[in-house]
Amino acid sequence: GRLYAVLSQINQAIVRTKDLSSLLAGICRISVEYGMFRMAWIGLLDHDSLMLRPVAHAGHEDGYLSAIEQCGDDEQKRASPVGTAVREGRYDTCNDIETDPRVEPWRDEALKRGYRSFCVFPFRLHGVVVGAYVIYASQKNFFNSAEIALLEEIADDISFALDMLDEQARRTKAEKALAGSEEKVRTLAMILEHSSQPFGIGYPDGRFGIVNPALCDLLGYPEDELQQMNWTDLTVPEFAGRENAAIGELIRTGVPQRYEKEYFTKDGRRVPVEMFVHRVPETGENLQYFYSFVTDITEQKQGKEAIRKERDLAQQYLDMAGVMIAVLDTQGKITRINRRGLEILGYAEEELSGRDWITTCLPEKVQDEVRSVFDQITRGDVAPVEYHENPVIRKDGEERILAFHNTLLKDDHARVTGILFSGEDITLRKQAEGALLGSEERFRNLVQGLSDMIWIIDRNGQIAYSSPSAQRIFGYDPPEVAGKDPLEYIHSDDRERVKDALEKVCNKTDAGTPTEFRIRHAGGHYVDVEASATNLLDVTGIDGIVITVRPITERKTRERSLLVSEGRYRALFEKSADAIFVMSDRFPDCNPAAERLFGYSRAEMIGKDPLTFSPPEQPGGRASADLAADSIRKARAGSPQCFGWMHKTRNGRIFPSEVTLILAPVQGEDQLIVIVHDRTVQDSSEMQSRHLARFAEESPDPVIEIDSDKNITYANPATRAVLGNLGMSPDPAAFIPADFDSLVSDLVAAGGSPVTREIRIGTALFSLTISYDKEDKRVRISSFEVTTRSFETSALEQANRKLNLLSGMTRHDIKNKLTGVMGYLELARGSTKDPELIEYLSRVEFSATAIRQQIEFTKEYENLGVKRPVWQELAIVLEAVKKMIDLGPVAVENEAPGLFVYADPMLDNVLSCLVENAKKHGEKITKIRISGTPVPAGYLLVVEDDGVGVFADRKEKIFNKNVGKGSGGFGLFLAREILSITGITIAETGEPGAGARFEISIPSGKFRQKCPDSSFLK
Repeated sequence: GRLYAVLSQINQAIVRTKDLSSLLAGICRISVEYGMFRMAWIGLLDHDSLMLRPVAHAGHEDGYLSAIEQCGDDEQKRASPVGTAVREGRYDTCNDIETDPRVEPWRDEALKRGYRSFCVFPFRLHGVVVGAYVIYASQKNFFNSAEIALLEEIADDISFALDMLDEQARRTKAEKALAGSEEKVRTLAMILEHSSQPFGIGYPDGRFGIVNPALCDLLGYPEDELQQMNWTDLTVPEFAGRENAAIGELIRTGVPQRYEKEYFTKDGRRVPVEMFVHRVPETGENLQYFYSFVTDITEQKQGKEAIRKERDLAQQYLDMAGVMIAVLDTQGKITRINRRGLEILGYAEEELSGRDWITTCLPEKVQDEVRSVFDQITRGDVAPVEYHENPVIRKDGEERILAFHNTLLKDDHARVTGILFSGEDITLRKQAEGALLGSEERFRNLVQGLSDMIWIIDRNGQIAYSSPSAQRIFGYDPPEVAGKDPLEYIHSDDRERVKDALEKVCNKTDAGTPTEFRIRHAGGHYVDVEASATNLLDVTGIDGIVITVRPITERKTRERSLLVSEGRYRALFEKSADAIFVMSDRFPDCNPAAERLFGYSRAEMIGKDPLTFSPPEQPGGRASADLAADSIRKARAGSPQCFGWMHKTRNGRIFPSEVTLILAPVQGEDQLIVIVHDRTVQDSSEMQSRHLARFAEESPDPVIEIDSDKNITYANPATRAVLGNLGMSPDPAAFIPADFDSLVSDLVAAGGSPVTREIRIGTALFSLTISYDKEDKRVRISSFEVTTRSFETSALEQANRKLNLLSGMTRHDIKNKLTGVMGYLELARGSTKDPELIEYLSRVEFSATAIRQQIEFTKEYENLGVKRPVWQELAIVLEAVKKMIDLGPVAVENEAPGLFVYADPMLDNVLSCLVENAKKHGEKITKIRISGTPVPAGYLLVVEDDGVGVFADRKEKIFNKNVGKGSGGFGLFLAREILSITGITIAETGEPGAGARFEISIPSGKFRQKCPDSSFLK
């Protein structure tokens, strides 16, 4: 009933109202009062701009029609429901203003006034769309099919009313025209004759008809001459198509046409003009002639061109600026930005023009704050900050820091129309400032925390700076020695030698050869030190000779004691119960135990090939030569080897042995130490243990069984007998190792494979074999005494440590000599200009550098295999590694909690190498992930990252020892060797481009996991 009332009232208004403006206003009022709409308005089509201009409205308008004129560009207006309805001549509906993307430019203004949906209905004049009727509702989804059908009927009534009013106007006009046509013709003719506005009549065949003097003056032709010409001949050809299209539209629709073109004048000039052309039809609609008003727009064109040039020049100035320059309107939209601004933000101009600056170019974390300040500034509540620094976001997501300068733009009435700002990219400067502060702090911390003492000697030969470690080394606080002559603290016997070394450094005749001397301690005694000096007199901020002083008292003491202990090392070699050989390609030496074991004299064994003492084949059918070559190769590469072997004595007896190969320096050369342990008795014992496992009562070695509650359910007679012999309590619990719970947890997780342990009971050392019976859920511990073998192993480890000490001293001496060689090479290079000699010197320097690298490598390598493998918790080792490395933003995640690995104590070197390599070579790396899982062969530990990965052709090369392109240097080579000591392997299996992935395969028995579900854990 509501819309029927609207329809009835509008029909009555159409009948009563004779004035178009009053009728349209009445329709809007009736729609709101009777239809209960929030607002209604009517717009007429502007044929020049093809835009709808409001002419009447009613309801809660509150400035909405003015506001929407300022929002949206022409393209958005044409795509809106209003533009679509007018363009396509059919109604269009927006039933949810809040979500419909077509009304995005006007959404805030509409919602602010309570509009939630609207509908647009075009109306026509004589079948041609000339306007639209728009109504708004305060609810979403208001316009259903029934509503739309009645509203379409209202739009049809409006079209009917327009046709009716137009017909009435035409009749009135015709009547008036008929009454005064003769007088009007005379008046118009006089006006046109004397008018300065060029006017002319043209015929369909192109001839000129009546023309006034102003048109003749414009074209430069007299009237009679012009009337003999065709207007198309005077039209510049490039405008002919435009004019033909306009004339065609005029003929088709009868609507006057306005367009621009250029005429040729009589003197050959081109005159730009604006044409307003209409037609005068004969009776029956046959075309009689055209009449046109011609306006010279030369000055207008020149003005526009001048404005364009000024705009282009201004844009050039903006583009020449080295900083971003941009203009925002009061809504925060970008209206202009220069080339530098586009470069900083990474956008094209068309991508930014009209976009919201805050949501497009600022990080989300500052958008709300900046929007609030921007609104306050544009309202005039606060003054803009002249300078501030803020982050911006580039199109590719990168964040940059800009220094902004701002100023307000105002119109003639002092109203804010926008903001002009410049922005300088200061990202690199900020990064440099941060890096500088960090490097200064690191340098200060480095010097303050050095264990070596640092002296800086000024140009007057006095101590200008002494580091805090001076107190520890020779007992003086740094302020006590400031300004003193350093030579007064040096032993008188060493003073001249130190003075000569300093003079050479000052004169740059010596780069700073390490010098040993004695320095007086504050307590009166002397301390042995080694010092190196560097000439930094030309370095700003230092301006002196920098001396690094390192105490070497302990080293001197070791050197003296080493000579005394060499005899002891030889005694260990001579008195060992195991056979020991020194081997290069053959045996140059052996101990007495080797003579006893193999039945040869020392003289007979020296110079022999190792295979002399082996049968042709080993158990399993593989040739002894092949197996030996493989183990020797690995040992020579630095990986200690321990393996079972069958040997042959002089009388042909074949016996089992355990062979250990260790690479060690002997008399200045790396040679293999071969230790042969006769396993005849041991293997027999093991075989007997397996046999007697069914007859524990008869076993001469202790055997105990433990249930899931840790109660000892069985102990054989030998258990108490052994404890009695050791003078201990007969309690069998003495054979339960301290880490029993975790051992059992590992046994359960690994499926029951036996594990071994060594424990000390009283004065004896026992080897335990611990196994788990799944069916009985019992643990069996079988043991046998290994005290003698433990002593021998300890003696060998001690000998190895002494050999490593000797290696370290030798390496130090070689490095000192290399330093001298490098210095003399530099002097030799500077003293000649002979290119051939310089080339030879460069090659020598390259070789010396390579030697230095190899020597440095031996420092790490000498510790390999020195200490026994131990159980290590991965999480604890990883935490220690993370504290040693500056990871920056890289996250290290451990997803293998509770994992213990039986490995060389240098396991931390392995993890450190993997983490450092990932950080160094991963490029885009953000995360390192460590995970693992049990596999049939043991446990697979994975270390992977999200960096660039490793190329397929380099996956094995990265483990090469040689430093160079395609290799991993010493780090990964050493990591592989450390792991191989306990049978652990490592390989790189990642996909190139998807990150590096290192798979570490740990064999059974060499790992264990905490198992909270085990019934043995309490």
